[in-house]
Amino acid sequence: MKVYEILSLLAEVAQHPVSSDVEVLLSEKVALEQASREITQLRARVDTALGEALGQYQTEIDGVGVVKRTKLKDRSAWDKEALLSAVYRSNIVNKETGEIKEESHLEKVLAVWNLSAPRTSVLTERGIDPDEYCVLEVREGWKIQII
Repeated sequence: MKVYEILSLLAEVAQHPVSSDVEVLLSEKVALEQASREITQLRARVDTALGEALGQYQTEIDGVGVVKRTKLKDRSAWDKEALLSAVYRSNIVNKETGEIKEESHLEKVLAVWNLSAPRTSVLTERGIDPDEYCVLEVREGWKIQII
């Protein structure tokens, strides 16, 4: 089956009403999670094939735009103390004016580390109610975890 056929099938399925039967809904959720994993694997295979086929690190393709390829990288075993020290010593310099941006150590760390939001499960584990330290909006719908 070609990728476009899968996309067409997904669009068709999305138009059908959602069941109200719990067993049907759970089996559909499990199937969707499996489909998501398989789509992720397929996307990785297509990206690898495309990266090999492009032959250049950046090229412009009519009707698409600029396409850039970079090698995949796994980074591990970070020297966190040395990196933290380097972040503290670093500065952001305006390329046009040469002005150095004023930042506290915390602002520098929050800019460098991927800390857009605290880990609520860890806060709860530590006896801290995350809802006391944020603006909370309860949205429609549910988050479902199969344990």
